[in-house]
Amino acid sequence: MAAHRYWRLIGLSTFANADINISQLQLHDAAGRVDDLSVLSCSTPPLYGALSNLSDGLFTTYAGWSLAQYGVPAFSINWDFGASVTKDVIGIKVGAGSVASEFLESSVLQYSDDGAYWDTDVALSLLNLQWVAAGLTNALFQAVPTA
Repeated sequence: MAAHRYWRLIGLSTFANADINISQLQLHDAAGRVDDLSVLSCSTPPLYGALSNLSDGLFTTYAGWSLAQYGVPAFSINWDFGASVTKDVIGIKVGAGSVASEFLESSVLQYSDDGAYWDTDVALSLLNLQWVAAGLTNALFQAVPTA
């Protein structure tokens, strides 16, 4: 994977088509977490909690959206690393919310160099995630390098 300025999650879903309630969304490169200095934004403000809760490093704060909010094609959670800054994202961590049925089951990770044209990172698109327990994080979902 190459480094890019913009990253986003689209196509979010839960197992029960319920609200989404998560505590963290962390992007990682080979050295560790990289999203802490990016600008996090969302196409729709959370119904409850704050968007900043997803990057505060705490698994006791949450952000959540209703199905009516995240179930539309235009919904996205976005990271912008800033002008002249690119990151080679190889993994993502998702922090569990308080209810299993509201955990992020799947999503698609995309990247862009201009914020207008997007490509899908198939290796890092998340499918069939399992809720671990409130306040815990799933392991780092990492792309498998190809030769």
